[in-house]
Amino acid sequence: MFDRVVRDPKVCAMMLEAILGIKVGHIEYIDDEHSEKPGLYGRGVRMDVFAKSGNKVYDIEMQTTRKHSITKRMRYYQATMDTAVLKEGEDFDRLPESYIIFICDHDPLNRGLPRYTLRHRCEEAQDLKLDDGICWMALNP
Repeated sequence: MFDRVVRDPKVCAMMLEAILGIKVGHIEYIDDEHSEKPGLYGRGVRMDVFAKSGNKVYDIEMQTTRKHSITKRMRYYQATMDTAVLKEGEDFDRLPESYIIFICDHDPLNRGLPRYTLRHRCEEAQDLKLDDGICWMALNP
């Protein structure tokens, strides 16, 4: 069912708008089940959905396994996504806003919340908003 929903650009955009609370617009698929292999001995990644809308990119994952640290997995997917969209020689300011959304069948952070929105922050200045353009989310029943 997940594959059917996310493969239709209009339905995928509506789903992203409902999850993120922002206007998404037209979705372009960078790749269905996008795969990246960083090097000869590096660990590869297969993204369920890697999509773009304007200057935003989205990775949507269905997670059914409980045997991993979801935040470290998100970190790895973020690095993979960033290297996939930034061309050689391009300035880091060209990195688009990015959203990594994990739809889980369990509570991945064990806090009893149905939604976790994770962003970087400065511990010494809690009001300092980092302009890194990164948003990670985990949703669960």
